[in-house]
Amino acid sequence: MTEPYTTPQVAAMIDRSVYKTISFITRGFTKPSIQDANGHGTKRLWSEDDVVRMATVATLQDAGFTAEAIRQWDVNSMDLSCKSIDDDHWDGFTMSIDLDVIRSLIKEREGSIPGGHRRE
Repeated sequence: MTEPYTTPQVAAMIDRSVYKTISFITRGFTKPSIQDANGHGTKRLWSEDDVVRMATVATLQDAGFTAEAIRQWDVNSMDLSCKSIDDDHWDGFTMSIDLDVIRSLIKEREGSIPGGHRRE
């Protein structure tokens, strides 16, 4: 996909409120790669990879990871061309995230966003 998503669209796709989605930015988990907000009235614009990263953060949060642990995952440097991401640097605990499942959920939720899919 080459067209950007807005923050409300991303929030709907990752099943979070806009406020919670923005908190992922302010907590240092990830940020939009196309355009960050630059003052009042400007919009953040997100790529499909950004949405996958945000969904990964949401998945880690749902699994009970602390904010510090999520930051250690460094989702901004993830290789999104692979099918899954594995990490085992927490005292032998291994976490595996299936990116294909995350992409499928995003696609499913994208179709239910009020007002259409992406900006035209």
